[in-house]
Amino acid sequence: MEKELTSLNDFLLDTEALHQIETKASAFNLFEVLGVVNQEIRHSNVLAWLLDPNESHGMDDFIVRDLVNMVIQRIHDDEVDHKKCLHIALVDYTDLVVKREWKNIDILLVSEKEQLVIVIENKIWSQESNHQLNKYEQIVDNHYRDYMAVYVYLTPFGDSASHSERWVNVDYSTIIKLIEEGTSHRESNLNERSRDFLTQYIEMLRRHIVGDEELEQICKKIYAKHKKALDLIYKYKPDIQSEIATKLPNDIKGEKNLILDHSIKTFIRFTSERLDSIIEHSGSNWTPSKRIVLFEFQNRPNQLLLKCIIGPGEPALREKLHQVAIKYPELFNIAKDRLNTEYAPIYSKEILPNGYQDELDESSIVEMIEQKMNDFLKNDLEKLESAFEHEFQSDNTHQL
Repeated sequence: MEKELTSLNDFLLDTEALHQIETKASAFNLFEVLGVVNQEIRHSNVLAWLLDPNESHGMDDFIVRDLVNMVIQRIHDDEVDHKKCLHIALVDYTDLVVKREWKNIDILLVSEKEQLVIVIENKIWSQESNHQLNKYEQIVDNHYRDYMAVYVYLTPFGDSASHSERWVNVDYSTIIKLIEEGTSHRESNLNERSRDFLTQYIEMLRRHIVGDEELEQICKKIYAKHKKALDLIYKYKPDIQSEIATKLPNDIKGEKNLILDHSIKTFIRFTSERLDSIIEHSGSNWTPSKRIVLFEFQNRPNQLLLKCIIGPGEPALREKLHQVAIKYPELFNIAKDRLNTEYAPIYSKEILPNGYQDELDESSIVEMIEQKMNDFLKNDLEKLESAFEHEFQSDNTHQL
């Protein structure tokens, strides 16, 4: 007992460490105070405001222009009128009209002058309902028959839209990047209130939606220094999402055939030794290992998913990997017909169901994770490895 009290006392007297974490964690944030962190309708309101070039944010059409240009680049070449795309990259968005919840569509942007309509479906933690996106396509096709339509499916982690190939997947990290670039390029136009509002919005997104790596690094350093005290505090303050983020890397390290990759609380990434030996490391802008294919636990506040992702990197290899996934649809259960996003999910397995924290106690959560992980290792992983190995070895044989 005396050792525990000494550890707690040392931690409380470490004012530098406490100041670091307090500065990050206890700063006033309007969105947290108002309790709108996970409310899709509030995020859609902010996005609609940002995308409207005539609003008071001071960034003019920077956000909408960059978003549209990025999405256009991801649309499959066979389905794009390249002259029209070039024209769109240069258009003036001053006549853009932004509509909220028009025909139940989250955000609709319309330029009559440019004959352009942009449809945004925004999902925070909710799921897409049956035929929802197809319904929106039909509505837009009927009302804007001669317009070029751009469809954006926005989620925290860039999940793929179902039932349709017309939607481009965008994640909230991209939204953060667009806002940061916009505030940098239009800094002289922003007033103090807009700048503070956007800074707090980005902080809230990083803390609650996509993960804050800087905060995580600070916490890791403090934890390494005061492990005993924090373990004691943690013992009496359970946080299931954090416990999962601690458990999964340890489980992965405990499997001799698995390799843990760069991970944070919301993304726990790994590969297998077998896959690592046959797929070259030619990825970019993802993890320091430069692996182009990784398994990724998406540790959400109310759900835990395991996905296999083709990340950004050398185009020819990305397409080769994608073709393997297309060839084995019974294994790669969410592979799309085309590769139209930087982080393309090709396999998905639900580990903990949506809303699990309300339905399961801690022991049941741990049991379910272990059961689903064992099932993945014994069944799906070996089949996925064999598919990649067969196709890559076959290609090497043909080259010889």
